[in-house]
Amino acid sequence: MKYAPYVWAPHIRGTEKFDLSHLDAFAFSHTAAARDTSPGRPQKPSFTVNVNVGFSHHCFTNGKKNPAFNPNDLYHYPTDSRSFCPIRYQQTFDYDLRGFVQGLPSKRCFRTDHHNGFSVVAVLANKQGYYVTYFLVEAASTTQPLEANLLIESAYVKQSLPIVGRGAYQEPFTAALVRILGI
Repeated sequence: MKYAPYVWAPHIRGTEKFDLSHLDAFAFSHTAAARDTSPGRPQKPSFTVNVNVGFSHHCFTNGKKNPAFNPNDLYHYPTDSRSFCPIRYQQTFDYDLRGFVQGLPSKRCFRTDHHNGFSVVAVLANKQGYYVTYFLVEAASTTQPLEANLLIESAYVKQSLPIVGRGAYQEPFTAALVRILGI
């Protein structure tokens, strides 16, 4: 996983400055309620997980295969130069990406066919598309069992729902944490 506590430098385009600090790494805590198990077995206790969140530069850039790619407006990242995308950048505000991520514990997640395990979809208010986030979540370390790293790999508006692959399933974000952290 490529999680790292990113702190993004602003993007400068001529005299315009695009502040990216709202996509700097942050952490939040999630307390899950006690949960039932199989009949005749004791209830699992509640637990609190600390979630470290990082955002990839894909949340505000376009890759070379994207028709909107602009080689004259690059955002440089050590392993990947992509063009700055003012539309994706604005969408991080319009759909409150940071708040959306903090609300993940109340959302259902869908497995994808790609390496980036999950997507969560929000229907746009005008019902003219979907704001889709792709992310990875994993245990932060073996020494801190109730800590997870969450990397938001990409987030953007799509006109149609992403295709969820054969054998795919959905699960609450909290259930994904339970499974991934082994609690």
